[in-house]
Amino acid sequence: SGGRAKKGSWVTGSEAVPRGMSLQTQLGRCGITVPRSASKLVLVLGAVLASVVLLHRITAPSSIREVSRHGNDMVGKTVQVFWPDKREWYKARVTKYNVAGPHQKRGLEGTHTLVYEDNSVVNSHLHKLKFHIVYGRELVGHLISIYRPTLGFYKVANVTAYDGEDELHTVQFEDGGILKLALALEDFELIFGKELEGKVIEIRRELRDEPLFASVMHYSQYKGTFVLAFADGTLQDLDLKGVSFEIVHNPAVQTCAADTERESGLEGLVPVVEPGAEVAKDYDLQVAQQGNTAEAKSHRFHSAAEYKEDPLRGAMLDFVEVEATPGQIAILNQARLKFERGLQAHIKKDLDVPVGWYPCSGEHQECKAIDYCGDKGKFVVRFGHVDFKWVEKTVERAKFPVLCNAEVFGKDPVIGRAKYCELKCDREEDEVKKVTSCSARTLPFIHEMAKVPMCPEGGNAAAVGGPTEEKSLQAALKPFCVVEGLKHVADLHLDCRYQQAYANAIGGKWGGTPTPADWIDRAFVVFFAGPPTGAHAGMVTNLIRSAHMFSKYPVVVYAVDTTNLAAEWDPVAFPRLIVFHTNGFSTEYKNKLHVSFNFHKFRSMMVRIRTGVQLDADMLVGKNIDRLFDATAKHCNPSYPYPILPVHWMSRMKGADGYSDAYFVPYDKFRIRWAHAHPTWTHHALVFTAQALMAKLAPDLWKVWVAQLTGSTPETIPQNFVFEDEDILNLLLWTNNATKQWCKWDVEPSVFEDFLTLNSNQPGYPDNVWYKNGIPLMMIGMHNTKDPIATDKLLGRMRREAVSNNYVYHQGTYFSNPFDVEKLEHVHCLVA
Repeated sequence: SGGRAKKGSWVTGSEAVPRGMSLQTQLGRCGITVPRSASKLVLVLGAVLASVVLLHRITAPSSIREVSRHGNDMVGKTVQVFWPDKREWYKARVTKYNVAGPHQKRGLEGTHTLVYEDNSVVNSHLHKLKFHIVYGRELVGHLISIYRPTLGFYKVANVTAYDGEDELHTVQFEDGGILKLALALEDFELIFGKELEGKVIEIRRELRDEPLFASVMHYSQYKGTFVLAFADGTLQDLDLKGVSFEIVHNPAVQTCAADTERESGLEGLVPVVEPGAEVAKDYDLQVAQQGNTAEAKSHRFHSAAEYKEDPLRGAMLDFVEVEATPGQIAILNQARLKFERGLQAHIKKDLDVPVGWYPCSGEHQECKAIDYCGDKGKFVVRFGHVDFKWVEKTVERAKFPVLCNAEVFGKDPVIGRAKYCELKCDREEDEVKKVTSCSARTLPFIHEMAKVPMCPEGGNAAAVGGPTEEKSLQAALKPFCVVEGLKHVADLHLDCRYQQAYANAIGGKWGGTPTPADWIDRAFVVFFAGPPTGAHAGMVTNLIRSAHMFSKYPVVVYAVDTTNLAAEWDPVAFPRLIVFHTNGFSTEYKNKLHVSFNFHKFRSMMVRIRTGVQLDADMLVGKNIDRLFDATAKHCNPSYPYPILPVHWMSRMKGADGYSDAYFVPYDKFRIRWAHAHPTWTHHALVFTAQALMAKLAPDLWKVWVAQLTGSTPETIPQNFVFEDEDILNLLLWTNNATKQWCKWDVEPSVFEDFLTLNSNQPGYPDNVWYKNGIPLMMIGMHNTKDPIATDKLLGRMRREAVSNNYVYHQGTYFSNPFDVEKLEHVHCLVA
């Protein structure tokens, strides 16, 4: 896969072949006598014969010359040796290597002296034994690839400590997990790096008897690959993980290779290589010049499937491997070092600081004024290049546009290099513009928010035509559209920065103006408020990331009184992210009725989404989450027009479980077990959702509204325990005789982490009324992910590790078929 090697020396051993001696001398040292009068043809044939002799020495049988591949490198090491006659492993220490020579006893050439624990001494050819090295403190600091039987695959870990008394190594995995293991009993391999440079290795190949030797020229720490020089003179860039190879410790190679030289007249007839990094640079340069991008991309660590599941990571690796300049790599490396030191929050803060300048034109082009950036009609413009120098000029508004050249600015700050102009625009707050239509392109510091028409003109919902889902929405919004004090509930604006995702979600064709016909078929929804660098923004960022990793559906953020969003919410990085903006509840409702922020959940559900999954900020989704949309569309229908909630881990019914006495609800009309307020719904449940909000904001109006719809006045809601959204959802579902619940799909992060290893000792949360055998758990989502950095690490683990398709857990068993779970005794919840 590589070009020819550079001239310089013959790669047969771990050192370069020196120049200076005649070819006859070289061949003589390899045991071949050639007369001085020999022709060049004879010399060439001699060189070929020398290579045959050399390879013969490497692979010579013991009857000719026994050479150990392990040599002096094994002296001082402890090994476990398998004795086939006793079917046992015995520990021994290697005390000596018996080098072949005239004074060596016959039969001991190439053997190692092993002293066993019972003090018996045996001289053995190690390469004929089944053995492995028992590593101790010398393994600390090395990377290993270790097989984890519970996972069924190898994982990379760093050996951080060794306990000599118990013979246990402490290993730390990439996801932060730490174990103490007896590595002598584990299946693991060292991950080699630069220590292989200059070595000769033998690559063992299946179906091929003859050895394949290569000299290791260079190790790329970034790629994790080695540049190998082979006997045919080619170079290959290979990842040796998963390749069966052995370091060649062979005196025959060292003797002949080190003493062999070449006459200048024969240069180029035999492969020649200079060891070291220069070879790798030349090789990489050849690949780049040939435009072989497929070759470069083949060195990625991630698979094509992983790239598809995690496009952000794939795009980042593409940038680093193909496009990034050395300066950009250096900046990324600085960020990496801060990540390793736990300074992620500091990096985010640095990125959030406004640059203060906005490019307005290239050289010899016109720079136009941006009114937002001016100060009392004056603007500061600079001309130059960001990597060199600038010259600044203050310009009044009337003198724009300004020609971007040296004549206007008085001098050329960077002679001989292309330049451009920038406007100073260091306002701390972005400008928010409420519009009726989104512009095709906006400046980064100007946020357009397009009005989404939610109420019909004149408030006449009865006159609304169109699809069934729009009629359902208008029936739900009717009281909020006509009651003066409640109209703010229906306020909604689309953030135009996410207009492409919005257009894709509603069908792809969109003119920039939101209309009542803009229905999103399926989406996640999360309501949010807070500063862009706050903890809640970090939680929502992880949620958005998880939805892009494990789902094909959009995620909608319902931002309340929040226009300044997190820098990570880039519409390019998250192509399925949609953001709506709204105002919070009026002071009257917040102060007099003590309306919790969580009641915005109902508002976020009343947007144009046919089938939705509501998520709180401290949640994540995982593999198989999209099954929830299919099941919701099936179960929430015209005959069952209610949202469906997952069973809560607490029953909250007095005497029902171990938690109920401390957290019981003073209500005696339980119909089903207490549910967690993470509803899924279709448009058929929008009227119920609106009633839940109205019951809190205006209880008297709610009673009138329900009476109009049902013909009977509902019971007064006991206000002493409906302080939160979850309270009122459960109460109204009971009073409407709703019976459907999801089995728990919003599990704790610790439960999900145990699922990754298929731990069969998971909690069941049983009670003595509904779920006597516990609640089945669907491992498709998580709740309580309140630490953004810890959650980010968990997402990394979810991406790297294979997630089982047996995603439903119940009573010590994992299931892949939901019907196998629903038919079990005392299972009254739905499985998606």
